[in-house]
Amino acid sequence: SDVDYLADYPLGCVVVALDEMVVRSEENLKSSQVSVLDEGTELLVVAHGMAPSSRRLFVGVFKPSMVWPKNKTKQLGIQGWISCVAQSG
Repeated sequence: SDVDYLADYPLGCVVVALDEMVVRSEENLKSSQVSVLDEGTELLVVAHGMAPSSRRLFVGVFKPSMVWPKNKTKQLGIQGWISCVAQSG
């Protein structure tokens, strides 16, 4: 049966990058890279991926307080798709 990886990430919740995190332009893992966010950056969950057993979240860095490290102000406003679970589990 399909595992619901996204159940732990309700829309509107804030997640923290536990490592450097690639943000992509589309849900597809082969889509273009928007940015790489630093560990500690906070992300607002805006949407869930639509594919079966999706591990993908559409997120954004919407407030200055979410940016980490604090001097990375260019990360403010970044939006895109991340994986909430590594393919290795």
